[in-house]
Amino acid sequence: MFPIKNAGLRTKSTLGTAMNLLNCIVPGKTWNLARQTNEHAHWLTFRQLRNKCTSAIRRGKADFYLQKFTESSTRPGDFWKAIKSLKGERSTCLPASILEDSTVLTEPSVICSAFNRHFAAAGHLFDKNVHTTDPQADPCTPTAISAPLSENSLSLTILDSAQVCNALIKIDQKKSTGDDKLNPFFLKTSATVIFEYITHIFNLSITTGVIPSTWKTAHVLLLHKGGDTYNMNNYRPISKLSCLSKILESLINSQLKSFSWLKSFNHLSLSSFLSPSQSGFRARHSTISAASLVVNDVIAALDNKQHCAELFVDLSKAFDTVDHHLLLNKLSLMGFDHMSLQWFKSYLTGRSQCVKVGKIISPFLDIDKGVPQGSVLGPLLFIIYINEIASTLTPFCQVHLYADDTVLYCSASNIDSAINSLQLSFHILEKQLSDLKLNCAKTKWILFTKARSTDFNSLKLCSTNGTTLERFTSYKYLGIWVDEKLDFKSHVKQLTQKLRIKLFFLYRNRCCFYFSSQKTYY
Repeated sequence: MFPIKNAGLRTKSTLGTAMNLLNCIVPGKTWNLARQTNEHAHWLTFRQLRNKCTSAIRRGKADFYLQKFTESSTRPGDFWKAIKSLKGERSTCLPASILEDSTVLTEPSVICSAFNRHFAAAGHLFDKNVHTTDPQADPCTPTAISAPLSENSLSLTILDSAQVCNALIKIDQKKSTGDDKLNPFFLKTSATVIFEYITHIFNLSITTGVIPSTWKTAHVLLLHKGGDTYNMNNYRPISKLSCLSKILESLINSQLKSFSWLKSFNHLSLSSFLSPSQSGFRARHSTISAASLVVNDVIAALDNKQHCAELFVDLSKAFDTVDHHLLLNKLSLMGFDHMSLQWFKSYLTGRSQCVKVGKIISPFLDIDKGVPQGSVLGPLLFIIYINEIASTLTPFCQVHLYADDTVLYCSASNIDSAINSLQLSFHILEKQLSDLKLNCAKTKWILFTKARSTDFNSLKLCSTNGTTLERFTSYKYLGIWVDEKLDFKSHVKQLTQKLRIKLFFLYRNRCCFYFSSQKTYY
């Protein structure tokens, strides 16, 4: 029997409840009378009632949000929800109309289906550019790693029930429910009762190499990134997956990071196996550490009176276009045994998704490319997928990656030498990315130099198809604006503009905040 627990219920304060004082709403007769007679006394009465009404609305709004921010002082999620409410943001709502193939769609169910088709097709947008899906023929297949002996193969191990119980207890009960309808709150509160059954299911998945089909379905929410609301390219998909599948993924993820690799690899752990040039989704790495490393290298070059040409590479739909055959081949070359590879294959394939907005749900569509969006293992599998890129380019230039954000830079005492080295490295990178799509329109480059007399307009970088890459004087890299003089004036300018908007928001709504809440927002 499940333990019986008492839970108190508290009615939530709403804006309407906080504004019950508004019995002073201006009657229509007062407004009409003032317009008809145009007498000073009637207009004075109307203005007094109007001002009283406005003041009451402001007090009610202020009291409501003061209470909201006080209640959410220890819950960051609720705090930022209240901020969005105060700003009037509704980023997850369905647009009134969208444009698909020059056709305007207005029916909500049709719009949901169109979004699902758009997101599901993301992995196949550039299929015509992919040379092959044969793992043995693909140029990205790692050659530095030889296939290990079968008796020394790596394998996923069965899980201990204590591990599973601990993972269930740590569930964030506010997370949404997946397609399996298992509520995180239920899993958390009943963890000590059901953990043995969940452990059995997890271990059965590992030993048979099969993922339950309900764990491979995703409910996709819409997040508007900005721009026109009718353009589907301006929306980002947010996938809601099964809570149990994410727990299993996190436990498998821990196994991968703790593996003792074969001596033939000369690596002691996954962390040392991955390229040191990769900072994405790794412990003790962040956007700050990645950006600092690149900036420090540029500063060192300028201090040595060198010129540094830097290329910021943009990949289109990188996570969505991962080829499953190539990824499984790379996992095989890393040393995983047949059953483990079968588990990864089951994890990657047979997935489907639907778009869900409110009560409107689109039909499910199959997803046969890419790593699962919103998953735990997806980011790690992606950086394994592109791991050998840095080692290929290292002899020619310096390279750093944060997931798919790739930057190449070459330094030399002569500007032409730096640009020529960068051009050569870029062509090599293009060959390595034959299974991914390079977005030349968003791939930019900067020349960091202290020279003043150079004709910068004559300097060019081109792709293999002849497209000239645009040169910028400043560029935003991992949240930091860098400019060609590296004096950070662009970063300071962008930051002050952003802060000015936030300060105006605080000033305009100052009656809705206590000082502590203002500090948290700032």
